[in-house]
Amino acid sequence: MRIREVAQLFDSLDPSPFIERDLDDKAAAYIVTSALEHPIKAPLKLIIHLQDAIDPRLNESLIADSIHNYFNYHSELAAKKLRQLLKRGQMALVVGLVFLTSCLSISHTFFKQSPSPFAQGVAEGLLIIGWVAMWGPIEIFLYSWWPELEKKRIYEKLSSVPVEVLSTPVATRTPQV
Repeated sequence: MRIREVAQLFDSLDPSPFIERDLDDKAAAYIVTSALEHPIKAPLKLIIHLQDAIDPRLNESLIADSIHNYFNYHSELAAKKLRQLLKRGQMALVVGLVFLTSCLSISHTFFKQSPSPFAQGVAEGLLIIGWVAMWGPIEIFLYSWWPELEKKRIYEKLSSVPVEVLSTPVATRTPQV
């Protein structure tokens, strides 16, 4: 990652102390996107190339801790969101199963014995409505939790990735061809 100064990494509106400061949205998105280009188990290293000299009050360790804190916090948020999603899925599953069972019971009790086409249509309609009610929990347990787990894993990885800060002041940079 190439930036002019360390301040570009962090949210300028965040009043928190440096080590607790949020990363700039664009910087965080760049880091996450870059990490997603590699397999989750592949070792990563974040190298920050600074054009300006590093502020003497800051050091590589402080910058690394700040980045790690940011991604650790987001890892915890992603884990919480995943837990909430799975809990919502469990509740939706219970509600869906109760509704499906009710639809099947009503259909069987009141409409299955009747030879009328209307009664058969209502019975089939109740069956369809019961299964449609199951779509929510099925979607959560088959599809929705994967992206949340991936976010959690990538944030966990980035919360401990080695960080190296290289400062190349403008006066000492070699021209690039």
